[in-house]
Amino acid sequence: VERGVKKVGRRSNMIARIWQTSFDRSQKQRLMDYSNRASLPILSSRPGNRGVFFYSRGDQFSVLTLWDDEHSIEQLKHDPAYERIVSGILALGVLGEEQTVELYEYEGGIVPLQLPDHQA
Repeated sequence: VERGVKKVGRRSNMIARIWQTSFDRSQKQRLMDYSNRASLPILSSRPGNRGVFFYSRGDQFSVLTLWDDEHSIEQLKHDPAYERIVSGILALGVLGEEQTVELYEYEGGIVPLQLPDHQA
């Protein structure tokens, strides 16, 4: 799932990693159920993780994760729990063939401590 990694920006104290793909819209609930049940707990508990966000628009799905540094992201490649969630999401059979990853350096901004509840 690490195809097409593109780094944008300069060195900073936080990295945003954006993974994007298309998906079968008729299977959105399965994708979101898996993402929230399996991916969220694993990603949010990895060393160096500062946040996990799932987004969709039409048939596009994105996962935004925030990290302390690129080393934390690199460690995912050797993490059996991360490998399990990648295998699991691919096994759903709902994703498009092309996935991309982009890394962005933090330049400023805030996230409120309380995000609004998601209404399904």
